[in-house]
Amino acid sequence: MIRFDNEAARLARLVEEIAWGTAWNRWYHAGFRSLSGLPASAAIRAALLLDPGGAAAALAELRGNGRLRLVGEALGEADAWAVARRIEGRGGAPGAGRFAPERLREALAQTRPALIALDLVAQLAGDGGVSSEELEVARHLARAAPVLRSRPGAAWTPGKLIAAARDEGEEAAGGVEALLAEAPALLAEAAEAVAGPPPEALGGAAAEHEFATPYGGLLLLLPALAEVDLEARLAADGRAPEASERLAPLGRWLALHECLPPSAREVARHDPVLAVAAGLPAAPEAAAVAELAGGGRADLAWPRLAADLLRRFARHLPGFERSSPAHLARNFVAGPSRVRVAPTGVTATLPRAPLQVALRVAGWDGSSHAVEWLPGGSLTFEGDGG
Repeated sequence: MIRFDNEAARLARLVEEIAWGTAWNRWYHAGFRSLSGLPASAAIRAALLLDPGGAAAALAELRGNGRLRLVGEALGEADAWAVARRIEGRGGAPGAGRFAPERLREALAQTRPALIALDLVAQLAGDGGVSSEELEVARHLARAAPVLRSRPGAAWTPGKLIAAARDEGEEAAGGVEALLAEAPALLAEAAEAVAGPPPEALGGAAAEHEFATPYGGLLLLLPALAEVDLEARLAADGRAPEASERLAPLGRWLALHECLPPSAREVARHDPVLAVAAGLPAAPEAAAVAELAGGGRADLAWPRLAADLLRRFARHLPGFERSSPAHLARNFVAGPSRVRVAPTGVTATLPRAPLQVALRVAGWDGSSHAVEWLPGGSLTFEGDGG
């Protein structure tokens, strides 16, 4: 017997299990089976927007049970913004103190602008509902966040803010200009909140957390990546020794990103599995990636390194030693997985890749590997739970 306290709880369970990749195995989601052919991000968006008026309550439910981060990270940025922009609030003006400093700090610690908006909406909705005016303010804050984070602790003036926002792009500029016109004091509080240390509960390096990813197969490549002396390759490419050590995590991120099927690379840029696998606290800035990809003497070709990683991985798969990198990426790298990051190590379910059976035959299920840059220096794979 499955019982939900209300529609918000039912919707929250649905989108959580879509994120985990288990929704369509559950009989109690049969009424939503028409969404099963969609990618996880699109299915979550569609489910939440079936009832835009109830979506805020479902987000509050997810935040209350600790699953908002899981669902948010399964949403692509475009789909997350589609949800944030179509949520319907109740009428009425914002309540006093609703955007408290601690609330701003928690939301602004999220990795992507759309997730900031969803986090703020979830917090407000869990505290008596969210007004239409508050929804607009949350969206403006989320759009302005990249500007505030670009210079934490800076003494901003309106002119400096607008100039920096225009450098960031049209979205950021629109958010800053709207807040300067409608809520300048709140904008100042948000800038101050960004300057403080991020709350550990939202996933600092030492905090234990878990998430779902459509690209869990990237973790299969880490034992092969551990065999590569990336710092030596960077040094041979003309980087100074101290720069090679600093750039190695970014290099791992870039190599793993190149291992994805081409159709997945843009969407996957902000997926947390890439940052975890590379040993980074969050997705790197696009400018840093572009600088590394285009710098050096071009002796270090990232697509060539990615192909090398996929071939090294294939050596541990009987019968696949001669497979092309593209074939390996399609059939092993792209696959949903749950990942748990703890100070003692990283644990992941075996990705539900098209050729998962080959992974099981090769002994990946239950295997453990030493990967020095991961928390605890270890990576373990376990069964996917069906």
